[in-house]
Amino acid sequence: MISLILDLGDEQVEFVPLIVGGGDVNRTYRGDTFICAAALQAGLISDNRGGCASLSLIGNFTNFLPLSAHGLTSIGFPTVFPLSSAAKSYSDILVPTFGTFLPVLFISYAFWRLAFRFTLPTFAKLPLESAIWYLATFWAGVLTNITTDKIPIDTLTSSSLKKQQGAIAALVIIVIIVAAIVINQIRIIRKTGWFPYYLGWDWISN
Repeated sequence: MISLILDLGDEQVEFVPLIVGGGDVNRTYRGDTFICAAALQAGLISDNRGGCASLSLIGNFTNFLPLSAHGLTSIGFPTVFPLSSAAKSYSDILVPTFGTFLPVLFISYAFWRLAFRFTLPTFAKLPLESAIWYLATFWAGVLTNITTDKIPIDTLTSSSLKKQQGAIAALVIIVIIVAAIVINQIRIIRKTGWFPYYLGWDWISN
């Protein structure tokens, strides 16, 4: 059996999990704290039933407070540490996820009702083209935080556009692309003969 002794300031930790912090309101632990031990001390999991929890990285944190709970005692660290984390209940993630599930489900049904059920049969015998058109746009949408990260537009206000370099040029390019897509869609609708129908429906609905 290997005995590991960890020095933490003027204290030594031996034969127990290394837990530093957790005594503040947000249950903030030092970055080298044992994750499962921290979740157990925070009451998110238990030895009998197990459980599921999430860990959020915070970064720099100062003054980790000690805590004694659920049979575990953490050590205080009254100075700054470059990495910290906060253990959270998994329900904190599930609640907003299920909150957006119904709107996403409705939008998906609308897409299928208005577009996919007409376009998917066209690509039934074109697996390569369908993979390119559907998977490429799908992942571009899923990774929006990466694909649109370099666009220098934060808010569509005149003050914000003037402060950010290249924002006006990016906005002009986006408007041109959207206008081209709209014009092409109108052209296709007109070519299929549905343009008078949609134009009449628009006047009736208004």
